[in-house]
Amino acid sequence: MAISPAMKALILKSQSENDQGISVQKLITATKPIKLAYEMLISKKSTCPKKSQEKWVRDFKLQAVEDLNWNVIYLLRRICTISTKLRNFQFKFFRRPIATNSFLFKIWILDTALCCLCKTDEETLIHLFFKCSVTNTFWESAKDFSFQSMLYQPHAF
Repeated sequence: MAISPAMKALILKSQSENDQGISVQKLITATKPIKLAYEMLISKKSTCPKKSQEKWVRDFKLQAVEDLNWNVIYLLRRICTISTKLRNFQFKFFRRPIATNSFLFKIWILDTALCCLCKTDEETLIHLFFKCSVTNTFWESAKDFSFQSMLYQPHAF
């Protein structure tokens, strides 16, 4: 079996970090070595976005922060949908780089920070997705629709 350039780079990097025995053995004996190499690289690169977590805790005024399992929260996007666009949106949503009117106003791109839907309050992530009257109407309609479609489906439960 030929070793891909990515795996060679991982092996060389591992050898320089004095853990070559474990990593190389795992790669050689793995049934899916490319996937394992990818997971090993990602595990070394991935970090927890502490600032966005602190903002979520602050914005929702959460008390029992130690009960939050951020790893599970971040995995939800992979469980809930297979759509790449939705996964990308959820990734951005949880890490908070979505440009709301409030942010765009602060960097002088927009003339107002008001919500583009209700035009009454400042558009922040919390307002846009949880407090806006227009969004709440949408969520209620979606909830009613999904509940009704469950009632009329003969194969449901």
